[in-house]
Amino acid sequence: MKIESIMWLLPIFFMIHDFEEIIFAKLWVEKNSNYIKEKVPKLALNIISHLEKLSTASFALAVAEEFILLAIIVFCSVQFEWYSFFAAILIGYLLHVIMHFAQGILLKKFIPTIITGIISAIYGIYALSYLNNLDLLNWKYIAILTPVIVLFIIFNAIFAHFLAKHLNIMLERK
Repeated sequence: MKIESIMWLLPIFFMIHDFEEIIFAKLWVEKNSNYIKEKVPKLALNIISHLEKLSTASFALAVAEEFILLAIIVFCSVQFEWYSFFAAILIGYLLHVIMHFAQGILLKKFIPTIITGIISAIYGIYALSYLNNLDLLNWKYIAILTPVIVLFIIFNAIFAHFLAKHLNIMLERK
């Protein structure tokens, strides 16, 4: 398989994973709200409350913003052969997937995103191994860059959900 094809699979796996979230998350959170609130740390209650209030369309806007950004990043990574940068982005995505696994363990319950999370994790490990076997990765650079990218992902998620919240407000006014 071509390196470019492997890299372009990231936005595809991201969207498959996020389609699962868009389709099932709201219903699942509403159905399990009381159980979730009993199990999660108090710090996470604001996040649960935010997710309960968001419409599916508003949540989809947050996903769309993240997807557009990811597509631009992957395009640049492919175009300019930024393999280590791509690897750090991929690791950030894998940490997001691991977070979903941790949520399932914390809640002791099957949650939407687990199935696509497993598939995404397999892809991510394969892609990192493939790039590494071709000796295209600078692991020191990746180690420095990954925490920065994780912070960026967190702040971007906050921004994306800020947009979603405001779309939600606009939709409720009509």
